[in-house]
Amino acid sequence: MNKSHSKIFLSALVLIASCLIYSGNVSAAVQPPYFTLNGGTWSYDASTHALSMNFGLIFTSVYKEGSPSTNDTIRNGTIMINSGVIYNGGADSMVFGSQVGGTGSMAFSVFEGSTNYLTGTMTSFVASRNGSLQLNPNFDAYHISNITTNPAVTTSHFINDVNSWDVPIGNLYYTFTCSDGDCGSNFTANASGTLTGGKLSVVPEPVSSLLFITGGAALALRRYRSKKSAFIN
Repeated sequence: MNKSHSKIFLSALVLIASCLIYSGNVSAAVQPPYFTLNGGTWSYDASTHALSMNFGLIFTSVYKEGSPSTNDTIRNGTIMINSGVIYNGGADSMVFGSQVGGTGSMAFSVFEGSTNYLTGTMTSFVASRNGSLQLNPNFDAYHISNITTNPAVTTSHFINDVNSWDVPIGNLYYTFTCSDGDCGSNFTANASGTLTGGKLSVVPEPVSSLLFITGGAALALRRYRSKKSAFIN
């Protein structure tokens, strides 16, 4: 095997290894681009199964290349889920949706005043107890899909990063701190408190990324086999 063939073969192996590593670690941590939000407030009404949330303002963006900024166009924007109210009920009090019973997809938006920067669909909102009540504690839910951005917003580095993904999906993280009411009820009794540690990450849809990586590996192997066959002949 000559040097050029060896390089092609090694490249194929690297791509395949990358595919395997990516598939196992794509959701292991917060991935840029993402932004962080100030704290907010929440309240839960057991009689209506309604969780009302007022989210804090965006104050820091971290871009794809890893650089942070406090001056992005979307700074001082905020987020909203299902007009600010979602519902649980039934057997699982930690699962919320647009309807009582924790079912139904929820409209999601990043906005400031009358300007929508980004809209999408949240298909699950599942709280977990990980020392405290948290939404998506492992940052791996990929629960925001159908993401679209406002074409009129052209000066936001964060939005430009989102636009660079073929199929963007989002992860939202928050911690619920209970300060009033039945704080041990896990959303089965009246309670209220604050939201802290908010982060929203937008990443490429894993299947699309894996198909791209796998396709690259397959192409490299095909080229290697073709050149090897030509060399032998």
